[in-house]
Amino acid sequence: MMETRALKQSSTNSEVKTEVNAISDYLKHNMPLPQYLPYARFLLDADLSHTAKLLYTLLLDRATLSQKNNWVDDRGRIYVIYPLSNLAKDLGCCVSSVTCSFTELEKANLVERVRYGFSKPSHILLKVPHTVQNCAVIVCTSAQSYCAETHSMIAQKCTPNQHNKNNLNDSHRIRSNNAHHYVEQWQTMRTENIGLLLWGGVGTGKSFLAGCMANALMEQEVPVCMTNFAHALNELNNSFSGRNEVVDRLCRYPLLIIDDFGMERGTEYALEQIHNIVDSRYRSRKPLIVTTNLTLDDIRHPQDTAHARIYDRLLEMCVPISCIGGSFCKETVQEKLERLKELIG
Repeated sequence: MMETRALKQSSTNSEVKTEVNAISDYLKHNMPLPQYLPYARFLLDADLSHTAKLLYTLLLDRATLSQKNNWVDDRGRIYVIYPLSNLAKDLGCCVSSVTCSFTELEKANLVERVRYGFSKPSHILLKVPHTVQNCAVIVCTSAQSYCAETHSMIAQKCTPNQHNKNNLNDSHRIRSNNAHHYVEQWQTMRTENIGLLLWGGVGTGKSFLAGCMANALMEQEVPVCMTNFAHALNELNNSFSGRNEVVDRLCRYPLLIIDDFGMERGTEYALEQIHNIVDSRYRSRKPLIVTTNLTLDDIRHPQDTAHARIYDRLLEMCVPISCIGGSFCKETVQEKLERLKELIG
């Protein structure tokens, strides 16, 4: 009897093993993939909960159907109808968890819900970060229009007005190598919260170099925001959602680039808000890249306590990189002048 029972058990185990083998197999060439959801790569670096990321993924999947069915509002925006109860069921969680995840996505500026009154379903509008749409820097008000030849990984999109590599002096090449290594070692830079302080005179390519690093990282789908404190202060003054929301939004980006630091107004209010932004990045342990026309001596020996608080944080977070040399702007003007002479004789 025991032998018969053992044989039956062995037979059952064999059937289970056969069944498992029947429903799974190694992925091979030209084998069709199973159905999957469009999990956007930028979500990997997004400061969101796991449920919020899955919620955005479900909505993005539903949005593809809306695109096919031409579900657009009067402003041409694709909308999704997905009741909370259905979302909770599909996500395997309660409705309150879905509601909290919606709040996260709305604060991250990734979704918007448009309500149409009692008993009518809301339209859910999805948003896609600018970095995913066109790999352009989100706010870049002062980046140069020319493009120097750097490293193939850094010089992503160059205008026709390029500089020949032979015309770059040693300091330009050193800066290009620093930029290349920063992008190449991005994961380490992010983990260890290592930023850069690009300092030097006007026209030496600081903004351009920062823009190149931003473009190279966004090619890897790393969200980057490039702005300046003048623009950030205007946002703080005009924000209806509160100043903390503006600061929180700047801190959500894995990399924040502040261009032309030191050119903003040095009022007590401005300095306090600048310190708030820099200190928030420091506390969130996210790297910061700063370009400035200030000298390193100016930064190390500030004129008062208000500036000292900001400069001390910057020097703790950012490695100073000297950008000294000939002006790219003057070289560009001279090249254009020579070209104009050739065209008009």
